[in-house]
Amino acid sequence: MSYITVEDFVKSLDPKDVAQLSDDAAGGAEAKENIEPILDEATGICDSYIAVKYTTPLTNPDNAVKSACTRIAVYILHLRRSWTVSETVKDARDDAIEWLEAIAAGDAVLPIPPATQSPRAMGYFGGQDRIFQGKSHSSDVDNMHGF
Repeated sequence: MSYITVEDFVKSLDPKDVAQLSDDAAGGAEAKENIEPILDEATGICDSYIAVKYTTPLTNPDNAVKSACTRIAVYILHLRRSWTVSETVKDARDDAIEWLEAIAAGDAVLPIPPATQSPRAMGYFGGQDRIFQGKSHSSDVDNMHGF
């Protein structure tokens, strides 16, 4: 599932540009079947950064995520026709990637709870499984004898 719809994507651009970039039959209208895979690809790129800190796919992406996804999709759409990508389009995509990198690094946050670590990843402290079996406070048995 994409974070943005074809309709929302088309609204963010000049309709003539969308038609030229997406319609292989030169019918003069946007080609939904060519735009949807691009939106899925852009969503996947967003998720690859967001998943470092949050559970993906996001169930209710905020406007910032949708904007980043749109900017990346616009860039991919231009590459589809091998058009020369303008500095504006490239800079918008680069800004979106930079923001996504900040999310992955923990320097930016989304207004949702972060993903929780698995109990095994937390080890003994806070985990559900005891990974280390050392000498118990209530026993004189040393389970790590010879370690």
